[in-house]
Amino acid sequence: MMSADLTTLMTAAVSFVIFILIHFISFRFVGEGGVLKWTMRIFFLVSLVPVGLFIREGRDIILSRVSMDDVGYLLVAWAVYGLLSFLYILCVFGPYESSIRLRLIREIYRYHPAGISLEHLYKNYNSKIILKRRIARLLHARSIVLNDEKYRIAQKPSFFLLAEVLAGMIERCIKKS
Repeated sequence: MMSADLTTLMTAAVSFVIFILIHFISFRFVGEGGVLKWTMRIFFLVSLVPVGLFIREGRDIILSRVSMDDVGYLLVAWAVYGLLSFLYILCVFGPYESSIRLRLIREIYRYHPAGISLEHLYKNYNSKIILKRRIARLLHARSIVLNDEKYRIAQKPSFFLLAEVLAGMIERCIKKS
């Protein structure tokens, strides 16, 4: 039996690898509007993996016999898995999905080695099409709503609103100093 610390870290790492594999496989079939929803579903589904791995390792997860140490190890494994997944989404998947530059590279690569004309790129990457796609994503994610032909921030909290509030707080702190 491995040490508890190593089991905890391995559990988080294996969970993260499973998350990435399911993410890669499933997003071949998910449309543009369902990316955020399916990312969250996959994240929560894979968050059950640590329990299974702890049971496989021989940890007694039956509630009547569970120790506080095992609960702590499981919570740490979940936290490490969550942080790894968050960093992946924030630093790898997010920029890849939202960066126009990377989308252009993907588009040009799709026509490799024959190449693609500038006119064809203009058809897919003019400002109206980009704005239309981004608005559709925000509407689908329910981050914004359309009322009386005007877009407004949705009432429910969203990651974008949280990020905007945090950025505003950081900006105010920087300006004060």
